Amino acid sequence: MPAQFAPKIDDIEDNSILRRGIPVAHSIYGIASTINAANYVMFLAVEKAFALNHPEATRVYTEQLLELHRGQGMEIYWRDNYICPSEDEYKRMTKRNILRQRTRDLELKRYCITLLERFGSFAYTRNILQELDTDAREEIAKLGGNPLLEDILDQLLNWKGTGDVVKTPLGSDQGEKPETKVRGQDTVQEPLEVATKLNYNI
Repeated sequence: MPAQFAPKIDDIEDNSILRRGIPVAHSIYGIASTINAANYVMFLAVEKAFALNHPEATRVYTEQLLELHRGQGMEIYWRDNYICPSEDEYKRMTKRNILRQRTRDLELKRYCITLLERFGSFAYTRNILQELDTDAREEIAKLGGNPLLEDILDQLLNWKGTGDVVKTPLGSDQGEKPETKVRGQDTVQEPLEVATKLNYNI
């Protein structure tokens, strides 16, 4: 949800015209409706945090929202007052603008994965990736085919994260398809990192 509401507000504050090549929401629906919709989604996320019945969930999410707005406020202040921040100030601002709570606590990571599974985040991500893969392969076929691009899609389809993966050279027909062998055990952190990257890209 943060990936849905934050960019909408950010585009307004930055007077953006396009986001990833597409006209920004407020240029289509107007500023008032876009702000209202973005704020509504933000509070939907707060409601879901409350529904977890875990005091830390609400506290962490609220603190991250505050940090997000503090970081954005710093950026706006520098821009509007023509101030060049120091390197340390800029690093602090970027950290505040990242809506993420990192931890090395494996139990907490397992709990997060349980929540992601319960709310269907992994299933949603898998469906989106399958649709993108199908669309890409259809487009390649329409353009006459390209074995190298198809091989890249195969490797992306079999990607298991940052673990020790047995790799085969691009263009090679050897290796395990459709399954790529992974030496060792996938860590709990990998699916979380994958989900984070996918949410950002989608």
